[in-house]
Amino acid sequence: MSHAVVRSRARQPSVHEVEEVRPGEGLTLRDLRAGDLHAIRERTASRQLHVGNLICARVVPAGDTWQIFGGIEPIAPARRAPLPEMLDDETTDPADLVVILSERFVPVRG
Repeated sequence: MSHAVVRSRARQPSVHEVEEVRPGEGLTLRDLRAGDLHAIRERTASRQLHVGNLICARVVPAGDTWQIFGGIEPIAPARRAPLPEMLDDETTDPADLVVILSERFVPVRG
């Protein structure tokens, strides 16, 4: 993969699976688009997330470590496959991404 592609992806949000949690210190995330593992320095989220959780976030290099830049959006397991594909597709309508990322706010009918 070229350096330009790596730099471009580092600026874009991606779907990550939580591989390891170090409460109060950080997380290890696997980028499901690129396959990369990143040790993240993150105090708050590391107290709330659990191994196996899926999140949409922008992970960026910060010196000798990685950090989450901006917000963290939890992702439903059913969206594990389609969301990375949508993020990779330049023709994806941003409104479709908003619908998926907002699903957790829709009231459950029962």
